Amino acid sequence: MTNAISKDAVPLLSPGAIHVHHDGMQWREHLLRLPEGFSFEMLLLCPGAWVKIQRRQAAAVRRFDRVTAIAHDESWIARDLLVVDASEQGVHLLGRASDKQMLKPPSDVWEDEFHRIQFGGDGFEIVSRTTHRRVIPVVYASLDAAKRGYVHNGLGQIEGVP
Repeated sequence: MTNAISKDAVPLLSPGAIHVHHDGMQWREHLLRLPEGFSFEMLLLCPGAWVKIQRRQAAAVRRFDRVTAIAHDESWIARDLLVVDASEQGVHLLGRASDKQMLKPPSDVWEDEFHRIQFGGDGFEIVSRTTHRRVIPVVYASLDAAKRGYVHNGLGQIEGVP
């Protein structure tokens, strides 16, 4: 039995999702926000997912750089993954299972028949239940703030929210 990951099922990492945290004398440290559904195993086993990042010089990582990756829903973080090989074709990371730390996922949600307020990776967003897209281009820091935004933007009323 194998735990093979289909390369077709692995999303490509966006150059906009990686940021230099520290540019040192010998290596750099990066923060990478992963797309929805991207797993720790994909980071270690799918070097081709990095192709878009590696083709943009400003975003590309180099050998011996360190990467900290945060899951889309912020349920886990992988710290100090070592770049052991990097080219335009992809990135090979060195990491151990203990590099992945589980975090408490924001599980609060609110919904009515038309909209859903959910955590979207960078904050709480108001999403249409039919199109599954953001209704307004604003992300809120908390569920309560998103509920106030829902009412303020005229999307509906919520009991107990002014």
